[in-house]
Amino acid sequence: MSRSENMERAVHSQSRTVVIVAWITILAVSLPEIILREMFHYVPSEGLRIAFPVGVAFAGLALTFLWKSIRRLREFFGLLLVLVVSQWWVYTRIAQLPFLQSWMEDTSFTVRMIVDQSMRLTVTGIIIVLLFILKNEGFSFLPHPGIPRCAGDSGATVRNEANLALECFWAKPCHLHQPWYVGISVDRGATLG
Repeated sequence: MSRSENMERAVHSQSRTVVIVAWITILAVSLPEIILREMFHYVPSEGLRIAFPVGVAFAGLALTFLWKSIRRLREFFGLLLVLVVSQWWVYTRIAQLPFLQSWMEDTSFTVRMIVDQSMRLTVTGIIIVLLFILKNEGFSFLPHPGIPRCAGDSGATVRNEANLALECFWAKPCHLHQPWYVGISVDRGATLG
């Protein structure tokens, strides 16, 4: 087996590990509350509802420092932590403000819906701001050396054509007809170079 085949297998194995860990994380955050409610008819307290997802996010974040194969998930776990904490903050602290409480008790569906959607929009806004902050520093789980990014980006690179399209959408017009673009595999995350 050649060196390039070994490297391709290692990259594919590492990508598979990243996907498996990410899915296990999503299930670990979601399933406990579902199981408690549906199977045991137990409604968890607010503290338990926040403690478990925060614990999973912190455990995953710590694991990224110990396990080299999933280091690319560091930002994923950070975003998960920010998402869980911001939801908790908006729905338990902000929602308790007196003027929002009075609007939530209003009999008008429209008034209640505006408050509910505003709280959801606040959480979304927090995540968008964090994503813009991370974008300026780069997502370690998106761009990787190997494939030229967009025309005029002075050698910056991305991992596959899905990321290429994403990066080009946010950056500069790309020339997708360039020879290096042909035959790059999205599912394997193959890289050139």
